[in-house]
Amino acid sequence: MRKIELSYTLTSPTPERSSHPVQLRNPMMDVLHAVRSSGSISGAARELGLSYRHVWGQLKDWEAGLGQALIFWERGQAARLTPFGERLLMAERLAQARLGPQMESLRAELERAFGDWRAPDAPRGAKSFGPAVAPGQSRIVLINRPQSPQSLIYGGVLLPMSGTDDLLTLNTANTILGTDFLSRINADLRETKGWSYGVRGTVNQLEHQAPYFISAPVQANRTGESIAALLEQYNAFLTDRGVTPEELDRTINGNTRSLAGGFETSAQLLGALRSNALYQRPDDYYETVASRTRALTAADLDAAARAAINPGGIVWVVVGDAAVVRPQLDALGLPVEVREVE
Repeated sequence: MRKIELSYTLTSPTPERSSHPVQLRNPMMDVLHAVRSSGSISGAARELGLSYRHVWGQLKDWEAGLGQALIFWERGQAARLTPFGERLLMAERLAQARLGPQMESLRAELERAFGDWRAPDAPRGAKSFGPAVAPGQSRIVLINRPQSPQSLIYGGVLLPMSGTDDLLTLNTANTILGTDFLSRINADLRETKGWSYGVRGTVNQLEHQAPYFISAPVQANRTGESIAALLEQYNAFLTDRGVTPEELDRTINGNTRSLAGGFETSAQLLGALRSNALYQRPDDYYETVASRTRALTAADLDAAARAAINPGGIVWVVVGDAAVVRPQLDALGLPVEVREVE
């Protein structure tokens, strides 16, 4: 049996709305009515103020969801509703006639509940962030998980910047260092050493101060060596082994050529709009990303990474068997705090 969901809309009062009878509205029924009256999908789209592609896609989605054809799809012929589509419209007319008085009563109840609502006089609240926090002393927190064949390594350090700053250059540099499959840390621990199935370091772009996170599931007997290898890769990248010409070309090409794939769905478009609003970007931000990325140099990327990431302030959280892992961590020369799983 089909399920019915109802919703309502709050609008500003107008004489036209006050005198307009209550109607049950459903987008599918509106489209079917328009197709029936116009005799074509393009005519229905014009009548509803929608694009042909949108209406066509909606009809196909509804047919797939209902498991029934709604219109006859015949090339060169006027669009006609199927018997199933006609029965849906008939059922809707009966429902409108039968439920109209009850819906009018429900609207009156809702208007009595919400009709006098006014926005508060107080101004809208705003988030208040404190000053940026500097990274503390590097240390290791070991969460004891006995008999674990694998250790899960997390590393985190606060960056001296926020999500509203322009992080394009830093994120591009970090593609080479931490996020790409061919990144320095993944290539070392996964491809070269074979200690992990996948390692990643990311800039977590929050509205305020952004943290940098490292995630590395590794063999238990290689836990200490893995942290040492990670620190070696970060320290080298941030000092004398910066971006190479090959890494620069691969990253610039990959980041620009993949841009179109980030705008294929409605959810991706909405996400881009929300990101622009959250990070206070101009509306044309994404139109400039490709050209700005292509203009980046190895020196730009090196400078951005070295100004932001401080390996000496990373706090490491390791989940693993303390009996196996603790001696390895002690050898790193960092303070180690052991906690039991509660």
